[in-house]
Amino acid sequence: MTEEELFDRYLTASMTVEEQEQLKSLLKDDSAACDRLSQHINETAMYVSIAEDFRMQSAFETKKPVRFNTSRITQNSIRVASEKPQRKLNGVFLAGIAATILFGGLIFAQFVSQNSIIGQASDVASVRIERTAFDLGLNEPSVIRTGDRVTALEDLELSLNDNSKLMMKRGSSVLLTRNKAGFKVDQFQGLIQYKIDKQKNGKTFQVLTNGLRTSVIGTEFTVDSDSTKEKVRVLEGLVKVDNKADKSFFVNPGEFAFMNQTEDSFSKKSAVTGMKLNEMVQSFTGESLATDQLEEKPLLMVVYAEKWDPSSRSFIHKLKKLYSEYNKAFEVVFMNNTDGFAQDYEMPWSIVKADHSSSAAALLNVKKSSYPLNVTLVDQNGITLARSVSGNKWLGTSHLIDAIKSNSK
Repeated sequence: MTEEELFDRYLTASMTVEEQEQLKSLLKDDSAACDRLSQHINETAMYVSIAEDFRMQSAFETKKPVRFNTSRITQNSIRVASEKPQRKLNGVFLAGIAATILFGGLIFAQFVSQNSIIGQASDVASVRIERTAFDLGLNEPSVIRTGDRVTALEDLELSLNDNSKLMMKRGSSVLLTRNKAGFKVDQFQGLIQYKIDKQKNGKTFQVLTNGLRTSVIGTEFTVDSDSTKEKVRVLEGLVKVDNKADKSFFVNPGEFAFMNQTEDSFSKKSAVTGMKLNEMVQSFTGESLATDQLEEKPLLMVVYAEKWDPSSRSFIHKLKKLYSEYNKAFEVVFMNNTDGFAQDYEMPWSIVKADHSSSAAALLNVKKSSYPLNVTLVDQNGITLARSVSGNKWLGTSHLIDAIKSNSK
């Protein structure tokens, strides 16, 4: 099919899907094609105007041929039998109107398409974009438009054009929309960290999961959603979280709002220690611990132990038994500078590879100790409940076990 035939098919709104793709490709690859299409439309509009002049004239003259001025049209002459001139020319006239509407619609759609862009994905290979809005396909595949559903195939960062960012974990999925009120994100699943720039002119940024609605003006937080629970953690600023019904919380840094779908419960809890501990571990090792384990249990026990030390091995045996009985009451973060200890004893808790003199001392919030076993028990508000070492004095570990049991009642 020639280019002119393709343009004619476009003007008469009779293009097949394959022909539409061919036109898109032509306009994308050949910058002059848009000018040629515009010229073709203008010429068609001129012929439509001439045809309309003829229609008006033939309304007064019947059974009489009419000849056009050759200066107005490139043909030598046009003779039309007057029996059915109006029906034939009406078809041309309507086709011209359709062409004008289509061309105007194309320009308008291009304008709407450009103004619907709300962000961009950091890596095309890591994202799947499902688009329902009009799209000529002239933009990069990483561009995000309002109404797009975005799924992270790998860990991914979305940059919105209000300077906000979404760090999406693999498997997370959202629907992004923007209107006069601001941004709205429908989060269907997965874990996403939001860094929301301060919203201007009274606009808001909302994140909706199945059961929760989070409203912010400018802050940093995470939303974790699956079929059984939904959790909003605040890292900076202040957010409002509600259950879309009769209950809401203002959530501060170090707190989280939690909905348990199975138990139909909605609550707010403190996790200052868990968040701080995770941040410290990440700065030391470059890896994050499981936030569920660190934040959703009321007590945290940080343990440094050496495999060669008999007291360390004895305490680990006791701790494993305690952990199985009171798992809902506390979580353990175990530190050692070798991997063999944790593997040999099949430890069920978080493991951090750390040397005794630096990161271990920092995580335990103590000065360097000469003891091979060092244990600290803290609550989620950062209050130390018990220690095995105070200064250079050994206090033992039995009172830590008693503290776990008493706080779990």
